[in-house]
Amino acid sequence: MSRKRPQTLAVASSDRARIPFAVVGVLLLITSVTVVGVIQSREDPNTDTTIAQAMNQAESAAQSAVREAVSDAANEAAEKPVTVPADTPAGRVLAGSSGDPDPDQVFRRYLKLRIYLEAQEQLDTSSQRMSDGSVTRTSLPHVSYSESSIEDAIGRVELTAGMDDLDDEVSNGTVVATIDGLTTKVVKNGEVRASETSSINVSVATTTMLLQHKTQKYQDKLAEGFFDDGTDGFGKQFAARLYPLMYAKAYYERMAPPGKADAFKKMVMKKDMEVLANSANFAVQESVFGTKDPRHDYVMASAYACMVLRNVEKLYDAGAFSRSGSGSSSSGDDYSQGAGGDSLNDESSTSGWKDRYGLNSAVSGLNAKDFCAAAAMLTGGASGNPPSSVQEVVNQFIGGQAQRAFNKKSTVEVDKFAEPALDEVHSETVDFNSEYSDDTGKDQPNGSDNVPDVGGDMPTDFTDRNTFDRLIDRIFSYSVSTSTGSPSKVSGSFPDATEPSGSGWSEVDDGSVNVDSTVDVSVTHDEVWDESTARTRDLHEFTVSVTNRLKETSRYRRQVTCSSSGSSSGSTPTPTPTGPCYEYEDQTDYEEVTWEIDVTVSGTYSDHPNINVTHNGTDGAYTGSSPNFEEAIARSIEKGLNVDASDPGSNFGSAISTGNIKSASDLESAVESQISSSATIAPDAFFSGTERSDLRSDLEAEVDDLHAHVVGDESGPPEAVPSMEVSPTEMATGDKVFAPIRRNVTTADHVYYDTSGTYDSAREKAIAEARMEYVDSVHRWIDRVEGAREQSSNDVNSEISSRVDGASDVLNEGLSFASDQIDGSGPTYSPGTMSDTELLGDVRYSVDASPTYLTTAPVSRATVPAVRPSYASVSEAGDTQHVPMAVRKHNTFGYPGVPIIPWPTYWYLSVDHWSVQVKGEYGRFEVTANNSAPASPKTTTYVRQEMPVELEIAGQKRRVGQVDPINFSASTAVVIPVPGGTVYPKPRYGVGDDWTLQAPGTFKKPWKNMCSATWPHVGPGFNPGAIDPSKCSNIQDNGGQIKASLADYVPGSDMVSDVPLEYDSSDDEFEFDAPGPDNCEEEDLTEKLETDDDAMDWYEGLPESDRTEIWKKQFCRLPSDRYQTHYADFIKGDEPGDSDDQNVANSWRAVIRIDRIGLTNVENALDYLLRDENGNGQSLAREHDIDKFLTAKATNDVEYVNNGGVDSHRQPGIVTQLETQFEPDPFVRIYDNESSYGPSGSWLARPSEVRGYDTTALIDRFALWDGSVVSDGGDSWGNYSCLAKAYVPEGVTMRVSYSGGFHPNEYPTLDEDALANGDFGGELSAGEIQYEIVGSPGQVPDDHWVPLGSIESLANGAVFDDRWNDVSGPGDSPPIPSGHNCNVSP
Repeated sequence: MSRKRPQTLAVASSDRARIPFAVVGVLLLITSVTVVGVIQSREDPNTDTTIAQAMNQAESAAQSAVREAVSDAANEAAEKPVTVPADTPAGRVLAGSSGDPDPDQVFRRYLKLRIYLEAQEQLDTSSQRMSDGSVTRTSLPHVSYSESSIEDAIGRVELTAGMDDLDDEVSNGTVVATIDGLTTKVVKNGEVRASETSSINVSVATTTMLLQHKTQKYQDKLAEGFFDDGTDGFGKQFAARLYPLMYAKAYYERMAPPGKADAFKKMVMKKDMEVLANSANFAVQESVFGTKDPRHDYVMASAYACMVLRNVEKLYDAGAFSRSGSGSSSSGDDYSQGAGGDSLNDESSTSGWKDRYGLNSAVSGLNAKDFCAAAAMLTGGASGNPPSSVQEVVNQFIGGQAQRAFNKKSTVEVDKFAEPALDEVHSETVDFNSEYSDDTGKDQPNGSDNVPDVGGDMPTDFTDRNTFDRLIDRIFSYSVSTSTGSPSKVSGSFPDATEPSGSGWSEVDDGSVNVDSTVDVSVTHDEVWDESTARTRDLHEFTVSVTNRLKETSRYRRQVTCSSSGSSSGSTPTPTPTGPCYEYEDQTDYEEVTWEIDVTVSGTYSDHPNINVTHNGTDGAYTGSSPNFEEAIARSIEKGLNVDASDPGSNFGSAISTGNIKSASDLESAVESQISSSATIAPDAFFSGTERSDLRSDLEAEVDDLHAHVVGDESGPPEAVPSMEVSPTEMATGDKVFAPIRRNVTTADHVYYDTSGTYDSAREKAIAEARMEYVDSVHRWIDRVEGAREQSSNDVNSEISSRVDGASDVLNEGLSFASDQIDGSGPTYSPGTMSDTELLGDVRYSVDASPTYLTTAPVSRATVPAVRPSYASVSEAGDTQHVPMAVRKHNTFGYPGVPIIPWPTYWYLSVDHWSVQVKGEYGRFEVTANNSAPASPKTTTYVRQEMPVELEIAGQKRRVGQVDPINFSASTAVVIPVPGGTVYPKPRYGVGDDWTLQAPGTFKKPWKNMCSATWPHVGPGFNPGAIDPSKCSNIQDNGGQIKASLADYVPGSDMVSDVPLEYDSSDDEFEFDAPGPDNCEEEDLTEKLETDDDAMDWYEGLPESDRTEIWKKQFCRLPSDRYQTHYADFIKGDEPGDSDDQNVANSWRAVIRIDRIGLTNVENALDYLLRDENGNGQSLAREHDIDKFLTAKATNDVEYVNNGGVDSHRQPGIVTQLETQFEPDPFVRIYDNESSYGPSGSWLARPSEVRGYDTTALIDRFALWDGSVVSDGGDSWGNYSCLAKAYVPEGVTMRVSYSGGFHPNEYPTLDEDALANGDFGGELSAGEIQYEIVGSPGQVPDDHWVPLGSIESLANGAVFDDRWNDVSGPGDSPPIPSGHNCNVSP
């Protein structure tokens, strides 16, 4: 650390200390001398003056010596810049304490050591002799060859360098050096007369440290891969050149006219990779240095021209420039325009190419290989101006078609979902057309073209569905309920026997009352079914009156005098040996009593839990045209009263058993014994003759008519569903891509469009239900395809990302990059120019690299003189084979790529991925900084060439380190989507490198990996025996290491030419081999169950019909093996992380056997359980502990009872109850903050389901009916108004399901004035995944609910994201101003 001293300047009289006057002003400002001295002798004033003059002159000489030392050391360090320290005492000091030292810090310490050693040497020759014979000597402490001594020397030097991209106080190109510990002595006649210790501070104009920093930055930028931040690294620059070229080839192959494809078997050739990698390298040079190698234009002109010719030659060979191809192209094709903007079919277009590249005068038959080898091209002799960029190359040999085709959106029609939905509703087999033929009249693909396997699993067989019969049974379901009122006694009194005449009688037996006889039974009957319009209504009212004659007999007695001969009254006295005698007498009384009770028979039509439409009302339910429910008027008597309906009153009265009626309750019991409290009437009871079959035909025709309107074959109403446009990027990586079509298939527009509140007849209600079946089926197909698209996209992304180190989202990043690049906009960068500096003026760089152009073929000193063996001295003449560049390309899937939706009809997109790796090393790399200041013109050249570096320390040459060459290794990912067969039924069907080329001889390796000949070696010392052929498909190994000599690798050798290959079917491919009904058997399920005896016993014990339902209609129709595995695991009671849970097993086995639980319910449940909803890498089933599965009916029934006949929230299908296992799990709470009892609402959702929706949309999406939906004159419904971030802790019981729709008319306990708000079209659609805290929300601590604000304030997605991200955990402050109205205390 330098000490702060006053800045002083001494100008000596000696030549060595003389400074040009023009610089004096600068030196006065920036030069300081710090002195700590002791004057040893003060003989007299004249002597003092002489010593002072001597010290002053010595200091000036030392100042000059140090300045020169700094300048010389900086220049020498630039010529041999140590970036890798040696394992020696000096090298270990340069490395410092870091195990992986920063090259800039190594160089700084190395420069300090050089400055110190150079200053020592310069000071040794800077002594001055004064006029009085005294001598001045300045020196630095000696350096021994030990780490501590070298460390001390480096520590005495402080450096501050000006950098144009660092925040330093020193001007650019200036180094301020301070050296501590200089000792200056004045010696006369061997006596030290004075001694001072000083620190010298000098400013030197040098760009050495700036060059080191710039060059290291250049090397770092070369090592930046595609997924690193920034846009000016090699990976992004390389990708910016690869993408246009590869996309152009891919889209040409995909969309060229029939007969003109097959030009490009590989999307990028090794030589093209070499050209583009060099172009990217030059771009990095320019971004760092503000310039590039001056021979750049020369070498790249040749390289681009050859690249054009190579690719154009392939187009010629494919017939792209002539009409000789087997097909023709219409003017509307994306690829009808070719080279130079002329038609691909126009022979005259070739003349422009010949003129441009000097081929008109070339020997006939000259091909690209010959042309590129010609001296004229290699020396820049071709006529015309060669292309200057890869974009120009692409535009000229194919034009802008790739850009137009890539940006062209695919049209998705509702037909793709409506057609299979129609087949499903009609209980037919779905017919997927996999021919991909079009009606344009163009030739179809030739027989040799490959179509990817897009026959992935999908449900196709719906022949057992019986849609319309089941629908009719649902609509015409009818339930009867019979109830009694409170019985009463209407007349008469109960008999009461009185005592006999006379006195002394007492009652000894109060006799029971019995029925003596039935006097009368009367029943009045009123039909009341027409007094109501409700779906559930009273049909009949009966009043039953029963009159019975009752009798009571009581026994009395009185005491009499005992006698043995009887009494005078004629009664026989009863002698009692030990007691008194009694007289007994029975008394009987008779009374007639009448009781009465009301009986009501009620009926509910369409009383089935799985009816989909809103019930509303049916005006003609009992009186409209047949079939209707009129038959229920009579049948309800038979079902409810269990008597013939011909004379209901008389028959009912006769059927009641009256013999035991002695009270009102007896009458009630007698009536209840006769009636049935609940019963059903079979749907067929409401049909006669052909009415049922006629209705079924009408419903089928109605669905057909609705379908015709939906797909636009008929004009509205109902209105046709508009098509949507989807870009390749959206199709591959978007979220809920088909949502626009789904939103346009609505119940309001396509079910209830001609219904005004109620139905005119039962038939009309059945029609609405049939329409709903169709709409639900369309939604189901959209969801199936969307699910397949998302899963396929995730699978592709996972497979691609697994091939790229350190990357997790290659598909998204690659396509996002492509969107920016295919339109011609490459990466942006700021040239690395340096601003004017006070000492140097304007500094500009020049780059001189050897070789200028990095080839994939080895070079030697014969062609590149800078080549040296590894770490050889520059002066050594040893030769070596130096490899400037090596490239490797891995094609993940190969032609024809992977369909994003692996189902016929939905093959909108195919995707493939390439990982391109580049390694490079220069033989020599020089950067020169040119100073334009007229007062001190100077240049500094910085050299990076592999060599050892030595310094003289303690009298000997010591190894301190080595210069690391400029070398790099970087990779780039290229993701290409092309339209699938559904969008564009032309060859070639997919995208990817062709792995099915015919192989000569026995050389057969799948062409996944293609390498340059020396891969992975770059730099000096290449040896063919070191190549690993297993990494490269195109390098022959013949079962062992490469057997070749270096001579085989010189330019022109055929050793490393591309070798055609034959596809190896045993090679590992990425396939979508999902099971399905067509290739799935019962054994596929039993194999998964056989590891659990209990599960197998249960399954084998089921009736055959149940087993068929489970394996064939559920298990085998699930969309993937992952779903099937979990389906079977739940039967076994195995959930992720928890096996043998009997509650899970029993409840899952129960729900999958329920008739109303079908494939859709099972698929939905598995879907939400297997999703990673919160993005933590774990599915819901793995993250939390499943308690059991419930049916929606069981869940809703509890709600129904607890809330007085109103479900608080419907839950259709299968409901999963779980216990949270990890804390905290973040959800969005949607709650009401305005109720009288504080915040309410235990419903939660994931942020993706809530983000960006306003109040109306959220209420509709989750069917959150409240005061804004239902108005009944009170405020008890509350209003959902707020959102909170809810951290649900461990141990909370929750339920998860899809939310069910809502219509207030479904709930009879709602007031008659309860109406659906007009914003919702009479209903709430719901259908989103919902979570419910079972029990009180108070289970979650108060600080785990963090309010985010009102729903309306968060409807903007960006605002929602900001507030969501501002809350990082429980207890955080709400990200909204104080005083808000969204408290969260439960």
